[in-house]
Amino acid sequence: PESGVFWTRAEVNDWINEGRRQVWAEIAEVEGPTLELDATGTYTANSREVNVSGTSGAAGGIFNIAEPVKLLSLHDISSDATGIGTLLPIVPYNELSTLMDGFGDPIRTTPYTRRVASWRGSNPMRLVLFPRPSSAVTLRLGYVPNPTDLTANDHSPYELPVIHHDLLVMYAVVQAKKKEEDSSWQDDFVTYTEQLRRMIATMDERQSVNSRTVVVTDFNEYDGGTGY
Repeated sequence: PESGVFWTRAEVNDWINEGRRQVWAEIAEVEGPTLELDATGTYTANSREVNVSGTSGAAGGIFNIAEPVKLLSLHDISSDATGIGTLLPIVPYNELSTLMDGFGDPIRTTPYTRRVASWRGSNPMRLVLFPRPSSAVTLRLGYVPNPTDLTANDHSPYELPVIHHDLLVMYAVVQAKKKEEDSSWQDDFVTYTEQLRRMIATMDERQSVNSRTVVVTDFNEYDGGTGY
């Protein structure tokens, strides 16, 4: 209803989009590849670091994207006619200093030469490649973007199977009842939480299919643990 209530159509739309962003973040954790987009960019020669994205929600950085929800993969596709490229290992930034001293392992006696990547910062997020490239490197980034808002009646949350669309409706119901100071919102929130849990369980199960299959893409992994 749009009359005799304490909320407007615009508020309901905002609540649905708010709920969608929360659900989107959950999906990004359990089934990120279903939301993945690709972007290409150039890492400038001799740069200590570059911006991955723009600031304040705007597109920018070397990939010309807004700050993503999650980064999934990074490939070096320089001079690669196939476009497949080389997957760059991603290490936590607080561990990068171990590599920057020229050694990947305390017992190694030769410099660490295999290139790795690391992320740091926010607004904008920044990318560091090590060893620092002496020439420009073309990169392909796999990332989870922020969702675009649903604004029209025929818009649909494509990332959600139809059977789970009620999640967003229930989230909006909870917010509407809160605004009306209807204490039954607590019961509805329990229902929403249970529905969200079932959705996550379904996606976890979907991802676990063939989880025992091992695909080796880098045969350096067989060389005794060096791989460099």
